[in-house]
Amino acid sequence: MAALEDNRELVARTLAGDTSAFGELVTRYREGVSRLCYHYLASPEEAQDATQETFVNAYLRLPQLRDADRFAPWLRRIAANLCTELLRRRSRKEVSLGDADTEKAPQASLARDADLGRLTARTVVQEAFGRLPEKSRLTAKLFYIAGYSRQEIADFLQIPEGTVRSRLHHAKQQLRKEMIRMMSVDRGEAPSEERLKEIPQTLPVLALRDQVFFPFMKMALCVGRQGSVKALEEALGARGHILCVAQRNSEIDNPRKEDLYRVGTVTQCLRHRSAPGPPEGMVWGIFEGLARARIMRFAQAEPYCRARVSIVREVAEATTLEAEALIRNVVVQFERFLKVSPELAKCGTLSREKRDASQGEAFEVLPREALEAHLVQVARKMESPGLLADDVTSKLERTQIARQQQILETADPGARLRLAAELLAREVEILETEACGSADE
Repeated sequence: MAALEDNRELVARTLAGDTSAFGELVTRYREGVSRLCYHYLASPEEAQDATQETFVNAYLRLPQLRDADRFAPWLRRIAANLCTELLRRRSRKEVSLGDADTEKAPQASLARDADLGRLTARTVVQEAFGRLPEKSRLTAKLFYIAGYSRQEIADFLQIPEGTVRSRLHHAKQQLRKEMIRMMSVDRGEAPSEERLKEIPQTLPVLALRDQVFFPFMKMALCVGRQGSVKALEEALGARGHILCVAQRNSEIDNPRKEDLYRVGTVTQCLRHRSAPGPPEGMVWGIFEGLARARIMRFAQAEPYCRARVSIVREVAEATTLEAEALIRNVVVQFERFLKVSPELAKCGTLSREKRDASQGEAFEVLPREALEAHLVQVARKMESPGLLADDVTSKLERTQIARQQQILETADPGARLRLAAELLAREVEILETEACGSADE
């Protein structure tokens, strides 16, 4: 009760012309407003600016406040509305290249220095939140990320607690669908001859850390190193074609041409936008693998590599009993791998922030079993030995890059699947041995 009386007194003093009283209100609520703005904007700098603007707006609108006891939820609503408007403005500036058959895309200015790699689970969660309807997104963020209770959210949004529960239920269901869609590697159709003919002979090169990008894969990547950004800018200035090549040594921050493998995958950036921080400066994009390509020679080394490439055509596949048996065996091994993979366990879990000692819990937005079933179903639908080999190998994140690269460089589909089967069997054996060891301790 004392806090409410204090707020009422401070509001009255401010309205009477005592600016120091409003300074006390700012001190009291700055941290909470800043945190709310950050959860909306995912940028420390933008959150700081939004926090300042929130208090400026609150000061100017203070005469409109009917109930001084409601100052705190009134202030949070101002912050929420401001952040929502900032996000709308940001979305209008985002560049989308649309579908793969998009005509020449506009050049875009991208972010600065960062790493390149598979979209992190944290970023996937934030992306999934971003796809929720506005009301559900705010409710879910306040509960799952900011750590507010259902009753606090109901008071803040001025809605019944039952409505909060309903929104959270529907948000959780949609988050699961979005995370399954984004966290599984999507396989498209083999590109047509027309699309392959559109690929320039000389391409900018995007160096990948600890990762091999396979053809016919659609995957989200985060990019930000200066050289990588400039290479992507060139690609976006045309049709979005860029050669993704793995680094031989992931510890090298600014790889030279001798640090790159000579076989990579020609990809097309379908769309991109700034990735939520921290760290700041990340850009994420959806890339589609079109074809294997061999670097014939480098046409440029600074400030990023450009290379003249030769497309590696897929060898025609013959359906044999041996191939069918190998496909079934690989799918069975892949299912065993998913059950013991430690990386899969991290994919769908998000921990709620502990706002005090009584709160904090693990939020399983995407059950492991659901993701396992989805990935196995995708693998079972693959009738191509080469496609299955690429898909399975892309999931073996602990496998040495050199071994994954060997599969990328193998044009024969049958030989590729045999190599993938060996890698998969070895990985399953190691993981099951580790699991048994942990159980014995």
